[in-house]
This record gives sequence, C-alpha cells and structure tokens, in this order.
Amino acid sequence: MSDSDIPPSSSPPPSPESPKPSPPAKKRRKNSVEVHVHDKLKALQKMKQGCPRHIIAKEFGVHLSTVNGWIKNEKALEKWASEHNGVMPTAVKRLKKPVHELIDRAMWLWHRERSAAGCTFTGSSAQIQALLFRNQLGIAQKFAASQGWLSKWQRRYGVKFTTQNATTSATSSADRPLADETIADKYRAKFAGMIEAEGLMPGQVFFCDMIGLNYRQLPELVMNVKWAPEGHPQKQLKERITLMACSNASGTCKFPLVIVGKFPKPRAIKDIMKLPVCYRNQMSSYVTGGIFRDWFNQEFCPTVKEFLVSRGIPPKAVLFMDNWLSLPQEMKSQEVRVEFLPPDTTAMLQTFDQGWMRNLKVSYRQQLMKFIMGSVNAGGSLDEAMKNLTIKEVIFWASNSWSQLSNETILKSWKPLWPQISGANPPQHHVDLDENAQEVQVKVEECETADSSTGLFHQNEIALMREFCETLNRTNAYRSISVVDIENWLHPATKLTEDECLDENEIVQIIMEENEANQQIETAAVDPLGETKTTLAEAQASLKKVIEYCSSNSHYSREQRLSLIAIRDIMKTEKNILAPVASAPVPEPLPFDFVAIADDEDCEFTMYER
Repeated sequence: MSDSDIPPSSSPPPSPESPKPSPPAKKRRKNSVEVHVHDKLKALQKMKQGCPRHIIAKEFGVHLSTVNGWIKNEKALEKWASEHNGVMPTAVKRLKKPVHELIDRAMWLWHRERSAAGCTFTGSSAQIQALLFRNQLGIAQKFAASQGWLSKWQRRYGVKFTTQNATTSATSSADRPLADETIADKYRAKFAGMIEAEGLMPGQVFFCDMIGLNYRQLPELVMNVKWAPEGHPQKQLKERITLMACSNASGTCKFPLVIVGKFPKPRAIKDIMKLPVCYRNQMSSYVTGGIFRDWFNQEFCPTVKEFLVSRGIPPKAVLFMDNWLSLPQEMKSQEVRVEFLPPDTTAMLQTFDQGWMRNLKVSYRQQLMKFIMGSVNAGGSLDEAMKNLTIKEVIFWASNSWSQLSNETILKSWKPLWPQISGANPPQHHVDLDENAQEVQVKVEECETADSSTGLFHQNEIALMREFCETLNRTNAYRSISVVDIENWLHPATKLTEDECLDENEIVQIIMEENEANQQIETAAVDPLGETKTTLAEAQASLKKVIEYCSSNSHYSREQRLSLIAIRDIMKTEKNILAPVASAPVPEPLPFDFVAIADDEDCEFTMYER
C-alpha cells in the first residue's frame, strides 16, 4: 500500500497555539489529626479495659497504625505524664519538656499560692519573679524571661494575667467569666457522663483539698509584734502548717486530717503514742508528691476498699482533687484512681473551700480565741498565752473541728458540680457544733439585724467575738481593736492570707526536693534479677543507724566511728551536687569532737561524735 492509499487521520493536527495538556492532578493528602497527650492516655486506659483498637481509631479519627504507635510508646507517655506532676495541659500534643522546667514549676506554685491570697498579677511582674527564681535555683542556662517564654508558660498552665491598660483589663475581666462558665459547663456534663457510665454512688466519689494555716496568726493590728520580752526586734511571727482533708460525697467516710509540719519530732507530741491525725514533716511544711503518694497507697486505697466492701458496694472509687504541683498524673491502684479538676474551672466548681477548709480555719480560730481568753482571764499575759500555744493544741483543735463537720455541709459543697446527688437539698440554715457541743453556730443567708458588719453571723458567734475584743482591749497592743477587725480575721475574704503563702525560699526548697527525688528515681538502675539498687537517701538513713549503734557500743574504737562519720560527710557532698551553688565561702569546721543536731522546733539537741 502506497502512502497515498493511507486514509488521513480524523483528528486535526495540533496547532502551535493550542494549550498543553494539564498534568494529572496529584492525590490530595488527607489532613493529619493531632491528638492531645491527655487523650492518648485516656485511649490507652480504654484499651486496657477491653475496648478494641479499631473502635479507638474510629473514635479519634486516626488510622489503626497510629493507635498501635500509642501502644508502643505507652511507657514514654506515662513517664511524661508523671513528670508533669498532675499539671498536664490538655493542649499538648507531643512529648516535649520545657527548656527551663524548674523555673516553670516554681512559677506555677508561686502563682497558685498568690492567687489563693487574692493577689493580681501582670506579665511584667511574672517576668521579674521568674528572673528571681532563676538566680535562686542556680540555673546555668541563658534565661531572660522573654515575652515568648511568658506566653508559652501561660498556655502550658492555663494562666491569665491582667494588662496594665485599664480598658483592656476591664474587657478581659468581663469576658473571662463567660469563657470559664463555658468550660465549667462542659466539665459538668463530662462529670455527669462519667458518673452515669461507671455507675458511681456518692459513697464512691471522694474529694481531697489542702490549705495553709498560720496557727499563730492574730488580727492584723498586731501581726508584726514579736511575742518576746521588750527590747527584742520586731518581726512577723509565722508558724505555717498545711492541712489536707479528704471525704466522700456522702460524708460517711472521712479520713483523719493530714497535717504537715516542719519538724519530724516536735517536743509537744513526741511522747503521744497515737495522734488523731496523720502527721508528716517537710522543710517547707508542704504536701509534696512523695507525701501524697505514701498517703494514697498506704492510707487512702486500703481504707476505701475496706469501707466499700463493708457496705456491700463494689470496691471502685474516684478521688477528685485540684491540680496541685508535685502530684503524679494517672495515679491508680486497681479500681481506685485519681482525677484532677481542670484549672480553669476550679474556682467555679469548688465550693469545697467555703464548705470544708474555711470552716476548719474558722473553727480553729474560735478555739484559739477561747484559749487566749482563758489564759488572760486567769491572770496571764498575751505573750504567755502565745508562748504556751504548741503544735499539740493545733492538732487536737483541727482534728476536733474536722470530726464535727456535718454531712450536710459536705453534701452541699458537691451541689454545683453534682446537682443530682442524693440528699443535696439541705435546709436553708447550716448548723455546726463547737468543741463542747453546747453552743450552736447558725449561718443564715439573710439575717435581719441593724449592724451590717455582723449581719451574717449568729448571735453566739457575735458574743464570742465581742468577749474576745474586750479581753484584747485590756492589753497594751490591742487597745484600739474592734469587732470588725476580729470579724475580718475570723472570716477572711480569701482562702489564704499573704503570711500563709509560701515564700520564695520555701518554693525553691520544694522544687529542689522534688527534682532530687525524680532524679534518684531515674538513676535507680535495675539489675538482671529485677532488684532495684539502694538509693542515696536509703543509704544515708542506714548509715545513721549504724553510727548510732557503734557510738553506744564499746566494741568499736574511736577511729572506726570517725571513719563512719567521714563516709557520712562524703555522702552529704554527693547529695549537694543537685543543690544550687552558694556564693558565700564555706566556713571551716569547728575544732570539736561532737556536733549538735536539732530534733524539733524547741532546739532539743542530740550530740553526735564528729
């Protein structure tokens, strides 16, 4: 066939001006779904309870391989959550620590304490405080407390500051309650769903809260008076302890108070075999993570399980609490676990402060007024009364106040969070009994009285305040005291007063202690037999006992005892590696063969051979 016989093509030849064919469209990648770390932990918890993986993947809108990755990184997720000590932001999606973690935690504790005292903050004041913590913590890295750091810190902990512009501050303060109310409504719905899904009853739902107490605090008029003979320098008298209270929603299972003091063996209680409270000691009188873990595992879980079994209720319970610093996240023992309330809803949902802790503080101060009046009326002075006040009276007064807190008050405190709680419709009047069960204190919402300053108090309480005012007016320091001053001291407007807050040195001590404990846990290696190595604290405690034994046994020579003491001093230098370096030179050791160590606040010394 010739070329002329080939039929022409039906399609016209391409013209040079025709557009080029477009390339095939690329397959559009599906947008990735970012799941928060908190939600990943919840998903892992559901899978442990038997929920299939494909259901979890469908619920969060991710691929099945993504869920498998969460299971693979389960230990890393749990470790990260534990290191954040219960203050885990819900917006975090990746396991990334802040660069300056110690400063972040110190700033959170500082902000939490000052907020409880009603203090307001600005961004610039927070930046200055962060620089002060940097110097006290001995941070070697470059840290300038920049605006970028401040913004990230606020997002991590849900902190909002007022601005220096009055108009802007007014607008933000008007918008914030609406936002907090929306968050509170969401959590209230989540709480109701949790109660319904798990079938929890009021006896299985617990709440735990703590508060600082300056047990030597008197009305503000003489707060700066030193209780000592004339001629001594005046300074603020501060004796701070921490009270921790826990009860179920029905009030049928109230745990003994946990009181944290500064000294391990105060002289006033060292001879008492059994205390009505659980006493612990810490250098800053604060509930650290170690103290709470011991209480949760040794006191709370066994008591709750025994209580529920005795009532014929399944041994399943949930402990709700505020997101305190240094508390581990995802705490659980079988069917007993801890749930932290969101930080933005704490003030709205918790009437526990008004119903529990403030009642404790008011009842304690009523006992203090009676104690001072009894001492002064017996011919003693105010100085002598305050000197005779010891931790023993504080423990028994606080324990008595806690035991007399009515179930009605506890039920009423749950009503904003749990409106459907059984028995949450108490009468209009709230009744509490005092120590001798003779006087009744009735707080009425609207009391018709001519005196507006004391219109919210019952006449028995007013009579007590007036009698206390007359007693103090007979002293030189209180000649101008009034009933209004005593009322403001007895019923403060805030949860804490400024002298009950932790100061900067106490905050640094708590942060360093927690950091040291976390590092010891991380560095504790596991041998092939699965036995953990002895930690530094355990070795020091054992060595102390060895030194005490050898000092009282003539079988060991003086040189051998000095060798043990030398090892003890070397171990102390190993411990001080984690502490900030002091700028002052270390003094030379004293040329004595014995050293004195204080055992309590009254400086009762024990002699140890150097």
